[in-house]
Amino acid sequence: MPQGTSENKKYLLSLEASGREASVCLTHGRRLVAQYFQDSGLTHSATLMKMVADILANNALTAHDLEAVAVSNGPGSFTGLRIGLAGAKGLCFAGDLPVYTVSSLEATAYSLTGFAEDARDGEKSPFEGAILAPCFDALRGDVYGAVFEVRDGVPRRLREDEAQSAEEFAGVLAELGRQCVIFGDGADKVRLCLSEKHAGLPQLVLPQNMRCRTAFGVAAAAFEKAPQSAESAKAVYLRKPQAERVREEQAAKEG
Repeated sequence: MPQGTSENKKYLLSLEASGREASVCLTHGRRLVAQYFQDSGLTHSATLMKMVADILANNALTAHDLEAVAVSNGPGSFTGLRIGLAGAKGLCFAGDLPVYTVSSLEATAYSLTGFAEDARDGEKSPFEGAILAPCFDALRGDVYGAVFEVRDGVPRRLREDEAQSAEEFAGVLAELGRQCVIFGDGADKVRLCLSEKHAGLPQLVLPQNMRCRTAFGVAAAAFEKAPQSAESAKAVYLRKPQAERVREEQAAKEG
């Protein structure tokens, strides 16, 4: 149960819109009640809040039945992050709820390991001791990446979220010298760099359904966080939008 929640009201609604995928998840304590996932190419502005309305209606709930809302706040798609945060804030304002903001990379790591409290119940994670390296495509040869080690069933950070070239991130993993679980929509870029320059590093390739960003990961990661007010929730972009960077590069060339 996220920090600050009560025993009587434990529904948490979680949103993930930081990438191509849109996902909404409803949990009650540590129980997954429902999860919607869509990667259809439609914009999150057209799908995310419809998914929220459906998941609440199908479980006979409203925003007033929620204890809190959780949302990924980056890094990722600038537009997707704004849509996700706006949706989360709207729900919080409507139901007078706190919000939990979660790194989208951290949430993706938790999508593999689940709730931290599961480990305390004696349930051993199949990823125990593994190095998790979620990475997202940041375009132009770059990735957003982070590194975690699973200890007692929980992803513990080894490196903070960073925006860097796929080659640089591959070098970070090579320095660890251990088998890495590389996943996310930037994984193919990183694997290519590893195969070209660090062929001896063992890698674990996950099936497609385990590589995606999901709201369940957001929910699981939120259990380790403290709540905040909706007004204070902000996106973490790590770098300027691509359009702005292109304009600056063009201005520098003309300059």
